Amino acid sequence: MPQSRTRNSLFTIINHPYQVFISKKPLKQSFQSYQEIGGENGYCFGVQESTQMKEKSPSAMASVKGSVNKEKEIESLKMEVGKNEVSDKEASFNKMKDESGMVKSSESDPTESLSEDQQRIHQLSEQIKERKESEKKIYDSYVAQSKEFEQEKVSLEHSKNQINSLLENMQKWEHPSNVSFQTSMGNDHLKRLELELQFTKEKLVRAQEDEQASSLRAKNLTEEVNFLKSEMKFIADAEENNKKAMDDLALALKEVITEANEAKNKLSATQFELEKTKGLVENLKMKLKMVEGKYNEAKKEADRYKNTSERLRIEAEESLMAWNTREIGFVDCIRKAEDERNAAKEESKALLESLEEAENMNKKAKEENQKLRDIMKQAINEANVANEAANSAREENSQLKDSIAKKDEALNFLSQENETLKINEAAACEMIKELKQLRNKGV
Repeated sequence: MPQSRTRNSLFTIINHPYQVFISKKPLKQSFQSYQEIGGENGYCFGVQESTQMKEKSPSAMASVKGSVNKEKEIESLKMEVGKNEVSDKEASFNKMKDESGMVKSSESDPTESLSEDQQRIHQLSEQIKERKESEKKIYDSYVAQSKEFEQEKVSLEHSKNQINSLLENMQKWEHPSNVSFQTSMGNDHLKRLELELQFTKEKLVRAQEDEQASSLRAKNLTEEVNFLKSEMKFIADAEENNKKAMDDLALALKEVITEANEAKNKLSATQFELEKTKGLVENLKMKLKMVEGKYNEAKKEADRYKNTSERLRIEAEESLMAWNTREIGFVDCIRKAEDERNAAKEESKALLESLEEAENMNKKAKEENQKLRDIMKQAINEANVANEAANSAREENSQLKDSIAKKDEALNFLSQENETLKINEAAACEMIKELKQLRNKGV
């Protein structure tokens, strides 16, 4: 409807001579002016249509001129209405155009600022997430370190128990009932063990002090982590509550990063100290193992010495009993020989002259008996020496075996001498019998 009204008004204005009077312009200029107006507002087609009608139908133009007087007031009103509508439309269009430009500019500026703020917030949130992850890693590492501290405490308690057991064993070995064992082990070995135990105690005390210092540092680290968490929470709340504090938040994040780096450095230092403490504990464990090994070796050596002394004592007692039984047998044999010799003397008193050879033989037998007694005394002395060696329990097994072999040889020699003595006595008896027979024959 506004376009048709504008078109009719243009027809009236163009074909009416009053337009020339009002505008004081030629018709072509009015066309150009209205074309400019129409081109500005999108109504150029009305001007073209009016020119075509003027060129093609002059009769229509004449009829219009005849009815100009009747329609003068209506057309003037239409013209005014058209002008008003065009001016209103132009004003509204310009206003809308200005408003759209202002809206576009206002929309572009907030969107750009909003996008920048969103990007900044996103970057800050990413930094906060990374900070939280780093704090979580720090907390996890702290938990792992606390577990390692507990394990080290358990190992230290175990080492304390081992040292206490070693001290109890040392006190047992220092008891007066173990004096002989201590003398057998040697004072130097015991002193060395005592020095090693003292050194191990000192290392244990230093390790405990290092452990306490590490626990204090770990406690300080947990407090710093909690402080960092509280700061991060405060920063997050400040970010959500007030967007104007972004710069302060960035500064706080920088401070948090520096504090995190400091915490990392402290954590690395704590880890280094923990590794150092672990190394000390491992060294203490190795030294405790070495002390235990030496103690076990000394104990085994003592048991071996004890078993050797017991075995030597039993062997000495057995050899002594065997020598006693053999000595008793030898004494019985000698007594029997002496009884038989006395009987032979009583029987040969009447045959003194005829028994000179027998007396000589008896003298030889006495000399042999004296030798036998000397041999027996020597054997008894050797038995006493063997008894002393068994009581001292320090002679070697090979020497005892050699002495036993010598004693066996002496016993064999004595048995051989005894056999020869018996043979001589039998020969003497036979000669005595022969002399008796000769005497009886002589009588």
